[in-house]
Amino acid sequence: MKIIAVHDPEDSQLDPIEPLGSISIQNQRGSELSDDCIWLDEWFEGLLSTLQGDGSEVRRIGLACEPDPLIWEPNNTGAILRYKNMELLIPSLTEFEEALRRAIIDFTEPYTSHRNWVRNGRLPTMREWALKTKAG
Repeated sequence: MKIIAVHDPEDSQLDPIEPLGSISIQNQRGSELSDDCIWLDEWFEGLLSTLQGDGSEVRRIGLACEPDPLIWEPNNTGAILRYKNMELLIPSLTEFEEALRRAIIDFTEPYTSHRNWVRNGRLPTMREWALKTKAG
């Protein structure tokens, strides 16, 4: 399982207030769910929310800047993630969580020294979660 989040190449200042970029979520079978020109803090928050709760119910995760929601449908060992006309089988929630943790750490690293880092409440909080999970 891989989650790759890439900064928008046009965003030369990498301001954490507007973390524009693209995302690709890939499973072991080579299937992919992706989008570009998105606010990655919003996506990370939505993906992170799928790991909360008891994990037994279908969830529609609204993204404020996107007209289409993420749809998370749990199954026996993982889930199916849907977005627009794409569908991705996530065979292992443990591997999904690990991939999400790595993606958040990697994506946020260049932002941490920016003067606006603390002004985006989402990214620092998610990075803290990812780093604590890594250490734990």
